Amino acid sequence: MGARKYLGLILLLWPALMPAAPPGRGRSPEALLAQVLTGEDRNPEATRRALVALMPQLSPGATRRDALAHLCVLTADAEARAGLAMAQQGLAEARQTGDRRAESKFLQCRGYAGESLGEMTAAARDYAAAVSAGEASGDRAALAQALAARGELRQTSGEYAGAINDLKRAYDLYLALGQPYKQNNVLNAMANLYSDPSVGEYDKAIAYYRQLLAGYEKGGNRADVATIDFNIGSSLELKGDLDAAMPYYRRALEIDQARGDAGSVATEQQGIGVLLGKQGQPQLGLTWVEKALAYFQAQADPDGIARLRLARGELLRRAGRLDSALVDLDAARVYFQQQGNLRFLVRIDEARALALAGLSRWQQAYEALGRQFKAQSALDHELASKRTTSLRVQFDAERTEQQNRELQEENLHRGEALRAAGREYRLQAQVITLGALLLAVLGMLAMRQLGKLRRLHLQAMTDELTGLPNRRSILAFLDERIRVARRRGEALSVVALDIDRFKRINDLHGHDGGDRALAAVARLAGSALRDSDRVGRIGGEEFLLVLPGAGAETAAEIAERTRSAIAAASFDEISPCLRTSVSLGVSSWAGGKDSVEALVKRADEALYRAKQGGRDRVAC
Repeated sequence: MGARKYLGLILLLWPALMPAAPPGRGRSPEALLAQVLTGEDRNPEATRRALVALMPQLSPGATRRDALAHLCVLTADAEARAGLAMAQQGLAEARQTGDRRAESKFLQCRGYAGESLGEMTAAARDYAAAVSAGEASGDRAALAQALAARGELRQTSGEYAGAINDLKRAYDLYLALGQPYKQNNVLNAMANLYSDPSVGEYDKAIAYYRQLLAGYEKGGNRADVATIDFNIGSSLELKGDLDAAMPYYRRALEIDQARGDAGSVATEQQGIGVLLGKQGQPQLGLTWVEKALAYFQAQADPDGIARLRLARGELLRRAGRLDSALVDLDAARVYFQQQGNLRFLVRIDEARALALAGLSRWQQAYEALGRQFKAQSALDHELASKRTTSLRVQFDAERTEQQNRELQEENLHRGEALRAAGREYRLQAQVITLGALLLAVLGMLAMRQLGKLRRLHLQAMTDELTGLPNRRSILAFLDERIRVARRRGEALSVVALDIDRFKRINDLHGHDGGDRALAAVARLAGSALRDSDRVGRIGGEEFLLVLPGAGAETAAEIAERTRSAIAAASFDEISPCLRTSVSLGVSSWAGGKDSVEALVKRADEALYRAKQGGRDRVAC
């Protein structure tokens, strides 16, 4: 189970005071249970064993059900299916006896097990039922626990309005109960919400995390220190400060490896792998992600597997292994489509569009981009009411309101002032509602315009006739590959290709025939290339081939293969017996400060020599 995804539901459920002690004799069942549970936060496995030993000493009733509920969560954390079976048993007993408090706790346990097994829809239903049972029971602690659990799940599912409402209510309940440790855990969940990319309040999230980190370091709670380290690293990464993020990920990994927490270790390995990919080291990142994927596959965790396949697909794309990337991205898309997770679908379709474009599968890339825009529009529409200023400041305002509550209560007794405040409040509510609606409408219009701009951008980078990247696009790609080659010390070559005597084709077969010949040559040139290569039309009948990782010899072989394929091709669909040829000039990157302009100029000069030498040939 990921450290970021779950702060630790156990920490939300019961207080942490001192190490667990074995059950004693001569004490009431309630006192024995309280003694066992004192070390639950610091040593959950020892507490679980102590609960197993205590259960035979407890007579059927509320205390035994309470002990079983604690044991259920501790078991679900270690073995989800066993916890699920225990939750079903306890839930049946709680409902039979009408114990709504115990019913709420067993529903939470079942929801927790469902999350671990990737059954998010079922978990959401259980948490909602747990909240209802907690409210009906009148037990504020049980209600706070259920609200916190549901709030965290809603946050991970992108239901921000519901999440912030649940977490605020949980925070207020813990404040009233005098449980600062659990208040901190809800504060952490709030920080997670602020660091969500759809909210993007990273500085505020990091400030909350560091506030929590100072307390956890002082208390010596290594598990919480690792969790907060990971969360700070994740927020810094999302903010774009990649170098600052890595030390936090690595310290979290070291702590959890020492603790033997395999689930958190896998999550941290995933974080490090993805971050390395963003830092331009996708191959190294893949080694980390493979380790994490092996863990989730061993746990048969479908949600974890889908997330890791998405991460691996993105790294494979960055590494230029585009066909393999699409296999992982397609598999992840099937899972998240079933889950209805728009946030991941947006991310997947963007990565697929880039991979397909890299393979010159332009139509499919355009379709993937269209799906991304559609999913993004649906997500933005869903979240429109959650992106207002009130979301960003609501929690701080609630804390200030709590501190001034006594003054507010005094003002409640001032009749005319109260009525005036009520009128003002209603007016403000109307203004805020209208403002929110206006923001939602403006947001939708902005997204539509953004979609149009993106489509126009794609069209501006594509040659309409051949479907290939146009001059601007292929030169931008070449510039990017030169930077990569310079950083990694790799080879790079380009090939300038020109159709021989193209004017004759136009003269004999018209411009329509010439256009069809250009499109056919474009297809033939693309089919002769490797997966990592790219071809673009740079003007008229001239094309440019960019060959990453290819030295002079390899580039010459690819150019000759391209020349032969075109020379042997039939153009009967344009005119019977029509044949054509191409001349090609090869130039290899010289390293150092060798520029795009210099590299292309040398390729053009080589192409001129091929033309002067009789056409239908390759010159280097």
